[in-house]
Amino acid sequence: MTAVSPVWRGPRNNQLKIREVLEKECLDVVLVHGDTSTTFVTALACFYLQIPIGHVDAGLCTYDIYSR
Repeated sequence: MTAVSPVWRGPRNNQLKIREVLEKECLDVVLVHGDTSTTFVTALACFYLQIPIGHVDAGLCTYDIYSR
């Protein structure tokens, strides 16, 4: 394992790329979906750039309302 593991480089690289897009597009609001690392990184980039976000989740995917 190197000093900086590739696992940790991924989200940071994604955040830098997403930040470039957000700055270029000058958006009023960003809509993110799900609960993936990309959703988190995009929301974090929006936070730092002071861009409001909205979050949409797919909800219950098992179709069993009693699923845990």
